[in-house]
Amino acid sequence: MRFLLSVFLFLFTANSLSAGIVEEYKKQYDFISMEDTIFTFESEFVLPKGYDYSFNNDLNSFQVWLRDFPLWHQWKWVGRYKGGKEFESEEIARPVHLPWDGLRYSSRGFMVRIIAEYYRFAKQEDDFAFSITDSEPITLDTWLSSQPRFSSQGKLIMKPDMKREKSDREFYSLVHFVIDKGSYISLAANLDTISMDDLSIGDLLICHDRTGKNGQAYIIMNSAENSGGEKRFILATGCPSACDFYIPKFDKDKNSPWLSLKEIHALSTEFEHRGYYRFRDIPNR
Repeated sequence: MRFLLSVFLFLFTANSLSAGIVEEYKKQYDFISMEDTIFTFESEFVLPKGYDYSFNNDLNSFQVWLRDFPLWHQWKWVGRYKGGKEFESEEIARPVHLPWDGLRYSSRGFMVRIIAEYYRFAKQEDDFAFSITDSEPITLDTWLSSQPRFSSQGKLIMKPDMKREKSDREFYSLVHFVIDKGSYISLAANLDTISMDDLSIGDLLICHDRTGKNGQAYIIMNSAENSGGEKRFILATGCPSACDFYIPKFDKDKNSPWLSLKEIHALSTEFEHRGYYRFRDIPNR
């Protein structure tokens, strides 16, 4: 009887701790749907020998938010918007736990969504600003007091209109408009160019063709470093058409998707334009 009571107390305590972790996670990632378990980079992935996370102590709040981002478990596959599977679970490392809906969520769409979600978390939606084509950056205030129109030459015109109330729905409408009307070229134009040697958590690799309509974008979600200063990175991306946001499996081990700078440089070489970028003017919570 005493043994059964001890088992019950252990399970009750474990479940209570799990529930508490989920509760804390929902304060930072209010879109997560997990009720009893959180999967993270540290719980899911094996570090390369000689590497650790201790070198990530000087991160800003956006980088910390990305580093701690929730993942799906190892058995989750990558689903397509139109139904079915883009990749089986054994073909990838892990899906990233970022719910989505709609054809807009290709690899480019997820890059805009990630930064928008961080602005929501930081309660700085008013500071979110993104440009498309050659337009001025569209802020939430401009969005709420205007209606977008395009000239015959394709130039965006924000026509003044009766101001609408600020809401999550309006914020996501702005985010979706930016994704729908943008391109890989406009995505890069909203970012600062950096060198490959400066890559850190939160930075992007953007590759695209001459038109900017076709391409691939990756974001660095986590990093580790050894005592010699060598770094390894974990990247997430989407598909050319809408699918789950996920971490690719780059070799046979789905539990160790770490890449060196040289390996990152070898990604998506079929596209003629490529570069490394960093989000600018990110609020620090």
